[in-house]
Amino acid sequence: MATRKTVLLVTATLLTVVIIEKYILNFQSILANLPFLVNIFGQQNGNLSGSTGDLFTADSLRLYDGSEGSKGLHLAFLGRVYDVSGKGDKFYKPGEGYSFFAGRDGTRAFITGEFKEEGLKDDVDGFNLIQMGEVMDWVEFYEKDYKHVGFLQGRYYNHIGQPTKERLRIEKVFHEVRSAREAKEEERRRYPYCDVDIHEYLKKVTMACVKRRHVDDASNPAIRLPRKYFKPDVAGWRCACVETKYLTNNDLIGEIDGCDQQTRECLFTGDFTGFYN
Repeated sequence: MATRKTVLLVTATLLTVVIIEKYILNFQSILANLPFLVNIFGQQNGNLSGSTGDLFTADSLRLYDGSEGSKGLHLAFLGRVYDVSGKGDKFYKPGEGYSFFAGRDGTRAFITGEFKEEGLKDDVDGFNLIQMGEVMDWVEFYEKDYKHVGFLQGRYYNHIGQPTKERLRIEKVFHEVRSAREAKEEERRRYPYCDVDIHEYLKKVTMACVKRRHVDDASNPAIRLPRKYFKPDVAGWRCACVETKYLTNNDLIGEIDGCDQQTRECLFTGDFTGFYN
């Protein structure tokens, strides 16, 4: 009986050791990957939180308007608070051109240009993708040029400085902006504009792909030829300088009527219906 109890005790002990070791290994794995997790949370989410900084309320932030006796010169943009003293004095101190941004979050006014009290709000409600791109550019500007010192409790950050649902929603919109810009840049690279000289009275247009910008680079001097480019979701067509490898099986590309299809410059005298530049 005693032997059986001993065996059971030893077995239970071994199982306990195995379980403990498993948890230790898992914990060590978490610790080993902690810098990676911080990097993902910080960089991919626009460094929304997790960095050191004070937590401000609207009232406490007003004490940093740069006036005599104030605590400093701060402003908030999209809920992130920046110290703009020093090189920002000539913009944000009392009496300067943008002093109305000091001591508050006036994100909306950066885009609308409504600098009166009723326009100095922190929301971005109703902004389209282009306007949200401008918001994102301002975020990047302040992150680069000024010191981030904390978070403003309210619309974008909660009472412990963590991003709210609204701030996370905006970050998703920023991702859409980046994707749209990348797509536009890819379009510009693949279908750059032709050089167009419009002879209005003669009803003729010279379309050419002969300048240096129509060659990718010295190591890849790809020849580009003028073609009609039908941009998706846009009525009409424009002239684009297209590499020969993109000319076949491409529904976005069409030949320019009356032009030698192998020349880099042509005089178009055909139907101008739908043409834009």
